[in-house]
Amino acid sequence: AILSFVDRYSNLDLLRNRGERTPLQHLWLQIFTNEKLCQFSYDAIAMGRSEDIHPGGQQYREDFHCQFPFFWLIKEAIDSNWDNAKAVAGGHEQQVHKQLCELLEDDPVAVVLREVDISHWEELYQLYLQDFLRSVHRVPHHMIKEEYEIIGRALHTIVTGPDLTSTRPSLLSQLVAVHVAYQHSKKEIMGFGQITSHLPGILTQLGTGIEQYSNEHMELQLYAVKVALEHLTLPLDKDVRKHIPSRLIKIQLCQNAIDSILTLSQDNEMVEQIRCAWHSVKVIQLFVEHLVMKYEDLVKYARRIMLYMKKNSDFTKASTIDNVQKTLRVMDGELEKKREYKPVMQEIREHCKSFFMEVVSSLCFGQPKPPEPALIHELLTLVFTDKDKTKDFSYSDKIKTDRVPVIRSFLLQLLLEHNTDDVKRYLDDYISKSRHIIKDDQNLCLLCIQCLEDAIYKQYSHFSLQERIPHAQQLLHEGVDALREHPNPSLEENINLTYLEGVAKLRFAKCFVAEFLHCRFEGKGKGHYSHEAQLFLEAAKCCCEDEIVNVEDAGPGIFLVKQIVRRYGMTFLMNLISDHSMEWVVPVHLRRSKQEQQETSDPFVIYNPIYGNIRA
Repeated sequence: AILSFVDRYSNLDLLRNRGERTPLQHLWLQIFTNEKLCQFSYDAIAMGRSEDIHPGGQQYREDFHCQFPFFWLIKEAIDSNWDNAKAVAGGHEQQVHKQLCELLEDDPVAVVLREVDISHWEELYQLYLQDFLRSVHRVPHHMIKEEYEIIGRALHTIVTGPDLTSTRPSLLSQLVAVHVAYQHSKKEIMGFGQITSHLPGILTQLGTGIEQYSNEHMELQLYAVKVALEHLTLPLDKDVRKHIPSRLIKIQLCQNAIDSILTLSQDNEMVEQIRCAWHSVKVIQLFVEHLVMKYEDLVKYARRIMLYMKKNSDFTKASTIDNVQKTLRVMDGELEKKREYKPVMQEIREHCKSFFMEVVSSLCFGQPKPPEPALIHELLTLVFTDKDKTKDFSYSDKIKTDRVPVIRSFLLQLLLEHNTDDVKRYLDDYISKSRHIIKDDQNLCLLCIQCLEDAIYKQYSHFSLQERIPHAQQLLHEGVDALREHPNPSLEENINLTYLEGVAKLRFAKCFVAEFLHCRFEGKGKGHYSHEAQLFLEAAKCCCEDEIVNVEDAGPGIFLVKQIVRRYGMTFLMNLISDHSMEWVVPVHLRRSKQEQQETSDPFVIYNPIYGNIRA
C-alpha cells in the first residue's frame, strides 16, 4: 500500500540510480520523510482503506508520469487554498499570487521547498510547469510534445512577467505563479487547444514564431487563429482544387472555435485584422458551398471575390458588400449570355440569393459592432426600386418587382437585433417609405411589432417571475403613453416606430399579466400578493379600462383575454373572473349576464350531432 502511494504516476522512477544523488532526488526524499506531507495510517493499510492512503483523490490520465517529486501533493496543496486566496484578494492576479504565498507560508509544502538551494529553482520550476500542463490540458493529437512546449513557453512569459514577480522570490512563489498564470489564461489555452485539435500541423509554424506574439497578455490563441487561417483558405487553382472538400470540412470544424475566440477577445488592431482575414475565408467558403460545388466553372468568380477581399474585407462597411454585389451582377450578366446556362439561370439566381443573404446575416450583422450607417442605408435601398415599388432582397437587378416586400422580415430582424439608435432611425425611414407604397398593410406593422417584441423577450428571458414585475409595469406605462400619443393611427398617415414599439411593449406586458394571473391562481411561487404585485395588477387594470387605447374590437384588453384563453383555456378564465375583483380582465362589452353565467356549457356537444340530439 505504501508503494502504491509513493509510486503514483511513476513517482518512484525519479529515484533510479543516476550515480550521485541529484537535487531532484534530494527533494524527493525530503518530501517523503516529512510526516506532515506524507501521512500514512498503518491501520488503514492493514484494513486496506485506500482512500486514507491516497489523500486528495484527484486522478490524472493513466499515461501521466510526473517529473516533479510528489507533484500531486504540491498541486493539491496550492489548489486547496485557491478559493480562499481569491475571496480575499479579489480578481487581480498579482494580489491572488501574493495571498496564496502568504496562506502557504507555514504549510509543510513551503517548509520542504525552502530547503532547496536557489541554484536548483529554475530546473525544478520547469519540471513542475511541465507536470502541471500535462495534468490540466489534454492533447488529442500526435504532436503532444510540440503543443505542451508552446503553451509552456507562453505561460513562462507570464510567470516571469512583472505582475507575478515576487518581492520575496522563492521556489514556492514560482510554483504558485504557474497556477495563477494558468487560471488567468485558461480560456485562451482552451481556445488554442480547440484550434490545434483540428489543425495540429500548425504547431510547427507556431513554434518558430511564438515569441513575438506570446506576452503577458496571452495572445497565444489569436496567433493560432492567424496561422490557422493560412491553412483554411480554399485552394481555387485548378491543380489543387481537388482539396476543396477536405478543406471545407476543416473550416466547419474550426469555425465555432474561431468565432468564440474573436468574440471573447478585446477589440484591438490585431483582433480586427484577424477578423477581416477570417471573413475573407468565410465569404469564399459560402460562395463555394452555394455555387461552385454545383457549378464548378463558377470558381473564377470566387477568385474575383478573393481579390476584392485582399483590398477590403470589413463586412460592416458598405464598400465590401458592394464588391460582392458587383461580382454577382457581373456573373449574372455573363451567364445569361451563355446558352448552356440558360436552362438553369433561375436555379443559379436562387443559389446566389441564398449566398448573399447568408453573407449579410453572418458577416455584416453577426459582429460585435453594428454595420455602419452607409451599409444599413445600402441594404434598405436593395428593398426598393426607383419606381417606388418593393423587390425581393437580392443582388440582381433582374429580379422582378413585387408590390409586397417579401423579405422584409429578414431585414427587420437583422436590424432590430442590434437595437441601436442609428438602426432605429433607418428602420423608421423604412416604415416611412413603405407607407407611400402600401396602404393599410397590417402585415407589415404586425411583422415589425413581433420583431420588437422578440427583442424584449430576449432582454428579460433570464429573469424570474418576481424579477419581471417592475420591468413589466414600466413597459406597461411606456406602451400606454405611446398609444395615447398616436390614437387609431393608419399606415398611410401617422404610424411610426414609436407607436409600434409601444404596441410591442404592451403585448409583452399583457402576456406577462396572463402568466402572472395563472401562477397566482394556481398558487405557484411566492410574492403574488405583495404590494409591488398589487400595484402591477392595478396598472394592468387601468390599461384594460383605458378608453383611448382600447377600441371595441382591439386593444390591450382584448389581447389579454385572448392570451389567457389560448394559454390556459376558457375554464381558467371563467374561474378567474368568478372573483368580482378580477372582472376587469374581460372588457365590459364581452362580459356575460348573470343568467348566461349560470348556464353550464357542455364541451362534448361539438363532437357528434347525435349526442346533441340526445341532449336536446
